[in-house]
Amino acid sequence: MLLTNDPVERFGNKQRNKYIYLSKTKTNPMLETLLFPWKSPITHKTFVLLFIPFLFLVSCRSGDENRQEQANRQGMEEKNKVDTLVLREKTFSRELTGNGKLAAVQKAKLRFGVSGELKKIGVQNGQQVQEGQMLAKLKDFSYRNALKEARTRLNKAKVSLQDVLIGQGYNPEDTASVPDNFMEIAKIKSGVEDARTKLAKARHQLKMTSLSAPFPGVVANIEKKEFDKIDASENFCLLINNNRYHVVFKVLESELDELALHKTFMAKTMTGDSYKGRITHINPVVDENGLVTVRGLIDNKRGQLVEGMNVKVTVRTKIPGKLIIPKRALVLRQNKEVVFTLKHDSIAIWNYVTTGEENSKYYTIKEGLDRGDTVIVSNNINLAHESIVEVESPQQPKQTTR
Repeated sequence: MLLTNDPVERFGNKQRNKYIYLSKTKTNPMLETLLFPWKSPITHKTFVLLFIPFLFLVSCRSGDENRQEQANRQGMEEKNKVDTLVLREKTFSRELTGNGKLAAVQKAKLRFGVSGELKKIGVQNGQQVQEGQMLAKLKDFSYRNALKEARTRLNKAKVSLQDVLIGQGYNPEDTASVPDNFMEIAKIKSGVEDARTKLAKARHQLKMTSLSAPFPGVVANIEKKEFDKIDASENFCLLINNNRYHVVFKVLESELDELALHKTFMAKTMTGDSYKGRITHINPVVDENGLVTVRGLIDNKRGQLVEGMNVKVTVRTKIPGKLIIPKRALVLRQNKEVVFTLKHDSIAIWNYVTTGEENSKYYTIKEGLDRGDTVIVSNNINLAHESIVEVESPQQPKQTTR
């Protein structure tokens, strides 16, 4: 059908009057083009330009709606991936924990025993030494002279003893013929016994100018420097046998039934290292705070333990035949304990439970779960009742003590 510019032919008589009225009025060119397309010489181009933005907006909105619908569909289809384990009766480890300190099995504060000036220091703090190793020396000139003087006095006393024996008609070369009573009196009178005592003292003092390690260990608390003066009663260093340490800790009197001599325990340092030990002493006295002192023994094979170190002590008592779950399997819902179990291999079921004893890793279950239930142990924080889940790696129960 051919288009015409005549409004009567195109729209009829009714539209003709409207056309005549509007044609006599000044209108916007764009509006005129929309109302009277037959008057515009560029009718087709104008319509194309006007409809392109409209089509673009419609297509953008349609694309956004499609993407949103696709995202919603993917969200509905996405499943929570979880790990599970089958609930079995196992041996539960009840834990008794406390804080302890390390105390060396053997340690000594070493001193010279004589006064003097430090000539040489052969060790430093933290150094490992062997039994008999020289630690430090004093200047010994005065002590060597004292030893010589003591020897001279002893020789003089021996001469005096001979004079006494000769004066009494005895042969000084044959002391066996001299009566014992007279010989004792003669030694005292001549000063031989006194000279011998002083000689032994001089020898001992000279020996004490050199300080040696009485046992193997590590040296600590050296504060003096060479050429400093030190008194006879002043400590030079602390020697610690660091091969083994006592772990000293305290427990409540109500916890004594958990302990026994030779029972094993674990001592964990602040750096995270763990050491296995055995209880060696249980003091049979309860102090005013209701506590009992316990000592255990651990080896320092790695050489990382030091005197006075703080440790966390854990003593475990094994209890067989308990249903136990990892702590991460339990969540709180409205302050109630909840564990999710798996049903039909893909549905999470909400279970209220009652827990019993606990240790650092596990809970015991008193009510709410049965042997053979499949428990969800991961990604359970945001689960709801009958959520759809996907099992990533089912865990079989290990035949080990927890």
